[in-house]
Amino acid sequence: MAEYVAWKSSCSVNDPSLDAEHRQIIESIDKLYLPMQGRTPGLAAERLLGSLIQYTRTHFDHEEKRLKEIGYPAFADHKALHDEMMRRTIGLQTHLMSLTASDVLRFLKDWWLEHIQGEDKKYAVHLDAVRVRSNVICANGPQGGQRKVSPELSPESAEWRGFRVKSSA
Repeated sequence: MAEYVAWKSSCSVNDPSLDAEHRQIIESIDKLYLPMQGRTPGLAAERLLGSLIQYTRTHFDHEEKRLKEIGYPAFADHKALHDEMMRRTIGLQTHLMSLTASDVLRFLKDWWLEHIQGEDKKYAVHLDAVRVRSNVICANGPQGGQRKVSPELSPESAEWRGFRVKSSA
């Protein structure tokens, strides 16, 4: 079966966790395609859209938390876009049976691809800059010879558990 929409590496925001969530959302939209081939969406489409809405809430919460952690300067504007998308998607769900399948699919596909490739790419640049600053601090250490390691890059963080840490001796 041909895909309606597919994840592409050009959608990456260089954060494995957020990329995985974005990929899941795009795949969920693609899964809506087949059950929405009729003139009006059916029960299967209602359930899939409900699942997409739940996953979107989880993703937005995670992404917003991450943006706060990195001090993203456009956080308020980005969150407002998320809030508007949730409002519109819930509206789609409410009126699903009176909308054409193609309109629902086109809205979801266009909004998500434009959001990821436009708005999310903006925070990706900021996220990369934060990582570079963290790496420089870790490599050089602050004055006095002590090394400052951000929690994200710390060998004790969950991401690095199980890796051997080189001794400084």
